[in-house]
Amino acid sequence: ILKIFYFKSGNYAHHLVFSFYFFCFLFTVFSIVLTANRINENIPTWVSVITIMSTFFYLWLAIVKFYGKRWFSSFIKTGLISGIYLFFVIPLAFVMMLFIAFLSY
Repeated sequence: ILKIFYFKSGNYAHHLVFSFYFFCFLFTVFSIVLTANRINENIPTWVSVITIMSTFFYLWLAIVKFYGKRWFSSFIKTGLISGIYLFFVIPLAFVMMLFIAFLSY
């Protein structure tokens, strides 16, 4: 998806490395949130929501810094990239959950 939106900025490997760094950050943040919720179940929901929403802003800042584009255009592209990504990931995750539920039935 990054290659489609930033086709003039580097080759495929640059976008792939950027994606690896971002997903490492995502997995780290989600692991911390899940671990904190396991340790202490009294953590307010708004703390988890703010933490998860901050990943979008991290992606936005990372795109601005990595690709050297303007703030507003990067914000619009980040929203589109996130929306397209979720359009593919959410149905896939739903199908996987149904499959696992079917296997455990």
